[in-house]
Amino acid sequence: MRGIRAVATTTLLAASLLAAPPSSRAATRPETASVKPLATVQVNGVVWSQVVVGGTVYATGSFTRARPAGAAPGTSETTRSNLLAYSISTGKLVTAWKPRLNAQGRAIAASTDGKRIYVGGDFTEANGATHNRIVALSAKTGGVVTSFKGSLNGGVNALAVGKSTVYVGGLFSTARGEARARLAAFSTASGAVRAWKPRADAQVYALALIPSKGTVVIGGKFATLNGTTQPGLGAVRDDGSGTSRAWPTNRVVRNSGRQAAIGSLVATSKSVYATGWTYDSGGNFESVARMDLDGKLLWVSGCRGDTYGAYSSGGVVYTVGHAHDCTSVPGGFSQPTTTPRYYHRGVAFTASTAGTNGFSSLDNTFFGRPAPRMLPKWLPDFAAGSYTGQNQGPWTVTGNGKYLVVGGEFPSVGGKPQQGLVRFALP
Repeated sequence: MRGIRAVATTTLLAASLLAAPPSSRAATRPETASVKPLATVQVNGVVWSQVVVGGTVYATGSFTRARPAGAAPGTSETTRSNLLAYSISTGKLVTAWKPRLNAQGRAIAASTDGKRIYVGGDFTEANGATHNRIVALSAKTGGVVTSFKGSLNGGVNALAVGKSTVYVGGLFSTARGEARARLAAFSTASGAVRAWKPRADAQVYALALIPSKGTVVIGGKFATLNGTTQPGLGAVRDDGSGTSRAWPTNRVVRNSGRQAAIGSLVATSKSVYATGWTYDSGGNFESVARMDLDGKLLWVSGCRGDTYGAYSSGGVVYTVGHAHDCTSVPGGFSQPTTTPRYYHRGVAFTASTAGTNGFSSLDNTFFGRPAPRMLPKWLPDFAAGSYTGQNQGPWTVTGNGKYLVVGGEFPSVGGKPQQGLVRFALP
C-alpha cells in the first residue's frame, strides 16, 4: 500500500515542480562549519550532554579522567568525576571547576542568568554529599548550591530551566517523596516540588521550554501523555496545571515503544527541532524535524539512521547520530554498499525548507512532505567508540554561534585521535 500511494504522489509532485518558477525550487545554501577538528580536552569515557555559558562549555557523562588534546589514553591525565568544564575558544580544561558525581550525569543545563549549572543523571552523591539524581552547582566554583534540595527516586535524562522552575524528565516515580510519573518540576531557588505533574506512561528523554508560549515540549518513549495518545512527542502547559497542549507534529512524527523514541529537543526563538531513533515497528522517524512554536511541522528529514542531537546556527542544522541513507532529501547520499557499512555520524541540513522528501531505497514514510537540503560540505568522520557497548560516536551537539561542540564516545575525528569531545569552527 505504501508503494502504491507513493507512485500516485510522485505524479502530482512532478507536475507541481514543472509548474513552479525556478526561484521556488532554488534552495539557499548557507556556509557550514569547518570539518577540521579543533584541539579539545579529551575524556576516557562518554559525554552525554553539554551546555555553553559565555565562553565555557560544561559537560557531563561517564568518565573519570580528562587529558589535553594530543595526549594518548592514560597520559597527562587529570581526575574528573563525570563532570568537567573547558574553554570553548581554546579547548583547554578549566582546572578550577571540578565537582564530583558518584555516577554518570545524563543531562546538564544552565540557569537563565548563567550562574548555576543544573545536572541530572543516575548519581546519588555530588561533592561527597547526598544529592539524588539532581543537583545545582555554582558555574564559577563547582560548589554545590545547598539551598537547592531537589531529589528523585529514579534516573534523570532531561532538564529545561526557566526563571523560577527546573523541569525534569526521566525514569522516576517520585520527586521529594511526592508522586510524579516521569515528569516533575522544582523551584530553582529551593528545590521545592512544583504542582506541575503531567504524566508519561514510559521514559522521557527530552524537554524544551518555550516561555513565550507557556509550553514545555516533551519527547521520549511514551505512548500516552496525560492519558491521551501522543506517541513519543507532545506538549503541556508550563504552569501548575501541566495540562496537555495540541502539538500537531505528533500526528506525523510518531516514535514510541520498546525501541523507539524522540531523543532530543532544542527550542530556538522561532522553532523547535526534534531528533529520534527507532529499531522496530514502534516508530517512523530517525532523523531531524523542524516545527514552529505551536507544534506545526515545517519540515522533516526522511534520512534513515538514528539521530541523537541537533543544533541550529547560521541557517544550518547540525545533527549527530549514524545516518546511512539520505536519498529522500534534496542533496542527500545513498546507502553505502561497503562492508562493514559506513555511517555518517555528523550531518548538516538547511534550516529552511528546500523541497520535499522523495523516494528512498529503505523507507518512504515522509514521501512528499517538506524537507530541508543536506549540506555535504559538513560530513566529519567520527570513529565509533566502544565505551558504552553501543558502537556509537557522537551523542550530543551544541554551540555558541562561533564554535560547534560535539560530545560522545568517539576515539578519533577525521582520522586524528580525539576522544569524547571536539570543537569545530563555525563560519
